[in-house]
Amino acid sequence: MPDSEGQEKTRLFAVALFDVLGFENLVRSQGVLEIRRRYRTLIDQAVAVPDGRFLNLIDGAMVVGYMENTHAYFSDTILLWQPLDRLLAQPFVSRCADMVAAALQMEMPLRGAIALGPAELDKDANVYLGEPLIEAARLESQQEWIGAAFGAFFNVATLDGRDVYA
Repeated sequence: MPDSEGQEKTRLFAVALFDVLGFENLVRSQGVLEIRRRYRTLIDQAVAVPDGRFLNLIDGAMVVGYMENTHAYFSDTILLWQPLDRLLAQPFVSRCADMVAAALQMEMPLRGAIALGPAELDKDANVYLGEPLIEAARLESQQEWIGAAFGAFFNVATLDGRDVYA
């Protein structure tokens, strides 16, 4: 979908959507301010790593890079996303795993899913649209365990005939 200047904003993303289990009871017992504090702590500890730097091993080569800390949360849902890139896939999954572990330590279990696909994700404009969001929400709601499941396209090299790392 073109923006006001006619530029295409849809691109390929890795998207992780997490649901806070027992959210209603947490809000009732802890209050909204405490839940907000927990969310902020969770994001600071697990997602917003210092400088966004990462170290990765790809095809036998050590790679040092930078990854934006893109996230949003609303009610009982926490959303992370990253433009799809071969160098960022493993660090993105690691951040998701770190967040699940940190949330457990905070007695705030998460259930989620990670999906790939074309989307428009714009935090500044509060726009979150696309197939990976639909897939992640559907997959998350079907789980009966904590942690994260991977969507159908996560382990394949192409999506709609395109190289997912292009």
